[in-house]
Amino acid sequence: MEQSAGEAVRVERGSADEVELAVLTVVLMSVLGRPRVPGDEDVAVPVAAPWHRWDRVAAYRSPRSWQ
Repeated sequence: MEQSAGEAVRVERGSADEVELAVLTVVLMSVLGRPRVPGDEDVAVPVAAPWHRWDRVAAYRSPRSWQ
């Protein structure tokens, strides 16, 4: 795939006018241009919440219940 010197964004399907391409360019540049925090990639995102929702537990348990 060859790109001309002025072609940085290519629309595959549909058509985009100049305003839509300008908005897309601003959004992409703001995402790519934000300052990076050292060690930002090393932070692990927890998969599940580390706490238990106590409001989901039944309020009364029978004395004969095994739970």
